[in-house]
Amino acid sequence: MQFSPEELSWLATRFPPQVIAYLEQFRFSGDVHAMPEGTLFFPDQPILRVTAPIPQAQLVESRIINLLHFETLIASKAARSVLAAPDKLLVDFGLRRAHGAEAGLLAARASYLAGFSGTSTVLAGRCMTCRCSARWRTRSSRRIRMKQPPSNIFRAPILPTSSC
Repeated sequence: MQFSPEELSWLATRFPPQVIAYLEQFRFSGDVHAMPEGTLFFPDQPILRVTAPIPQAQLVESRIINLLHFETLIASKAARSVLAAPDKLLVDFGLRRAHGAEAGLLAARASYLAGFSGTSTVLAGRCMTCRCSARWRTRSSRRIRMKQPPSNIFRAPILPTSSC
């Protein structure tokens, strides 16, 4: 983990010079130990340990916890869905309600790892090489039958700036 010149420039408008000097030289020197992905765990069982000097640990812990919590939440729900609907085709449509494109990709990934058959998020399908499934909204298909194209059919999707 390190900070770009642009990030440091922005931070310099909000923090004292000694903080910026520290962040310019910042390199994470700690260790992160976690259960292997997909391992079942129970309440009150440690699943992640960060060993580092306190300032370093504090800088990385929020993001690690954010990722771990969100994907665990989605994977747990997806696993329950798979158990409740054995032998059914389950596809995530998480991007529709996700809080941002990154969350949609993470939700698609977590659902797929938990046993879903595919995703409606095309970029997630490309990155994970899982099956892409899509469904036209009923309203859109009615308009096409009526020979009236939906007004938003050619709008470009908002995607993250980086690819997989």
